[in-house]
Amino acid sequence: MPPTQQEIARKLGLSLKTVQRAFNQPETVSPIVRDRVYEFAARINYSPNRGARALQGSRRHRVALFSRSTPSFFWNDVAIGARIAARQLSQLGLEFHYRRVSSYDSCIRALRTVVRDGVDCIGLVNHTGMQMERILEWIRRRDLPFAAFNIDFEGVERLCYLGIDYERQGMLAGEVIAKLLPDGGALGILTSPETPGSFLPGADIQNRRHRGLQAALEEFPSIRREEIPIRTKGVEADPDKVLRAIQSIAGRNRIVICIPSIPSYLLRYLHDTPPDKRPGLIGFDLSPQTTSLLEHGLITAEIYQNPSLQGYGIVKLLDTFLETGRKPSRDRYLITPQVIFSSNVDQRNVFDIIAEISEPSHAWTGALAE
Repeated sequence: MPPTQQEIARKLGLSLKTVQRAFNQPETVSPIVRDRVYEFAARINYSPNRGARALQGSRRHRVALFSRSTPSFFWNDVAIGARIAARQLSQLGLEFHYRRVSSYDSCIRALRTVVRDGVDCIGLVNHTGMQMERILEWIRRRDLPFAAFNIDFEGVERLCYLGIDYERQGMLAGEVIAKLLPDGGALGILTSPETPGSFLPGADIQNRRHRGLQAALEEFPSIRREEIPIRTKGVEADPDKVLRAIQSIAGRNRIVICIPSIPSYLLRYLHDTPPDKRPGLIGFDLSPQTTSLLEHGLITAEIYQNPSLQGYGIVKLLDTFLETGRKPSRDRYLITPQVIFSSNVDQRNVFDIIAEISEPSHAWTGALAE
């Protein structure tokens, strides 16, 4: 049988109530007695039951996540996963808050609110153009531990990162293209070159996807590539010019990959183009609209990044950190992207994976990869 608090009390000649307070309300027990209890508990490999401590009124852990407000479909999925984790942990002492912010000012206002109400640690996304240097300095001055999710903060002291490896996403797209064009063909790469507006390079999503795609395609010289910018330095390209460039891609075997979000005019073009003249299309954002077009065959594939698993995972990581007091064992937890076709679009929901996850430290190996 596992050791119990009754056993600790009996061996140390203490009352059961004193031992319970040592674990649940340590500030009410003298340091000498508390140390005796902890040392003996470590010697017999005793770990207090978290559910029992929560029922006895131990202090609750308070976690807050901060994300962008757009695209709403993506952050809606992140919120779903985060709230599933929060519901699972609410009876074990977790209090969860989620704030979507769109600017430096709105982020600081939200941070002030949660700090005023009491928060133990936060999850934060690196946003290009949101003065992240100042936000991180605000957090640092308050000695508030944080973890990064979705987009990393590289070279910054944080607990860990959980999210997608965007270069791996691009490489996976390249592998899909190679399988779709086994005898070679033409590829139009719709790009939106970024110049990160933050000193933190982790926000460089589109360029990273592009690097991964190009690296994967180096092994397939029979696939001809043509770059088609749809946005340059924040300025949208003329839609007619983009569509003419797509139409001019030579050959019967043609695929277009859109590294940023697929523009609406391209979706209209595909809808109006006969199937025998329509190029294949691969994207990276699985919105309700692109899901419908995927199901109807207008989009060939989407490289899906499991936003609900991101939300679920970051809440579990932060809760485990607060429960154990130990920094996560990995610096980065990377979610493996999925390829979604019309044939498996109903499998994009990761709740079957989520249901099997109990603790981030040992049960994520099937869904997460280093």
